[in-house]
Amino acid sequence: MTSFLERYASQYRDATTSRGFKYHFLAIEPAAGQPTLLFLHGFPSHSFDWHYQVDYFHSKGYGLVVPDMLGYGGTDKPTDPALFKYKLLSQDMIDVLDSISWIKDAKVIAVAHDWGAAFNSRLMLYYSDRFIAFVSICVGGVRISNGPIEFDTLLPLLKQATGYELLAYQEFFTKAPDAAQVMENNIESLLDLMTPADASAWLTYLCVRGATEEYMRGGKRIPRASFMSDEFAAAIKDSFQRNGLSAPLCWYKVFIEGHNTEDDATLQGKTVDKPVLYVGATRDYVCPPAVHKAILGSFASNLSTTEFDTGHWVFMEKPDQFNQELEAFVQKVTKAN
Repeated sequence: MTSFLERYASQYRDATTSRGFKYHFLAIEPAAGQPTLLFLHGFPSHSFDWHYQVDYFHSKGYGLVVPDMLGYGGTDKPTDPALFKYKLLSQDMIDVLDSISWIKDAKVIAVAHDWGAAFNSRLMLYYSDRFIAFVSICVGGVRISNGPIEFDTLLPLLKQATGYELLAYQEFFTKAPDAAQVMENNIESLLDLMTPADASAWLTYLCVRGATEEYMRGGKRIPRASFMSDEFAAAIKDSFQRNGLSAPLCWYKVFIEGHNTEDDATLQGKTVDKPVLYVGATRDYVCPPAVHKAILGSFASNLSTTEFDTGHWVFMEKPDQFNQELEAFVQKVTKAN
């Protein structure tokens, strides 16, 4: 069987946004009457993340727009975290959609995971009118920013609330000057860490202060999940070996350094009434469903939820079940529009 990238190479294209960044993305026109799905990936990934979904929904005639997000794959890779503000990224995504001739007649549903889902929580606030529905996987969103985050303050609060230091790993990702270089030098260790065979490994290596830095600097290896195929791993490794991780880490820094604060001030009290589906994972210890349902529910007034018995990578760990559930939601909201 041909690889994903070979099958879809001719359907990738580039567009330049109004602020001058080139985005690389897959675009497939829908069959008559079918909606279009905009898939937004997270860290450490690119559009290949969605290979199971692209094959499934393309075979059924759905339209697809699947970008390499800013900092990844064939898309531009700025290294200033301020350029990753969600308001700017939202305009980028609208520019990408507007570059597609058939999109003006399409019913678009945004489907997002991880940092893509954090961004999705602002896309739906800024441009709700451009979509008929939204789906957020694992990450429900991020709360309105009140400024830079201090780990000395945050981690004790998270431990009190959840029993562990929920976001401890982000200290290394955002504060260590050489974090990107360390990850690039130990890319196999990073892939193990991000897609472990045992989801509870995150409690040991991501949710204990200092543990992620020790793991990465030591080049430690742990068993990797079976869904991380050789093709998938090779695609990610090739991308990061060529392009580095400085730009992808900006997705963490824009949040931790508080770059969204000024823009977020204009969103206080704003809500979304379009249908929103939250897909949680019961063994995602970094994104507990209860926490993220509450975040999303604070501004999404038409929220439905579902949970899978998986780790963080729901749509790759149980792709058939996920695709069926996503399609049921998509069909429901499409008929209502």
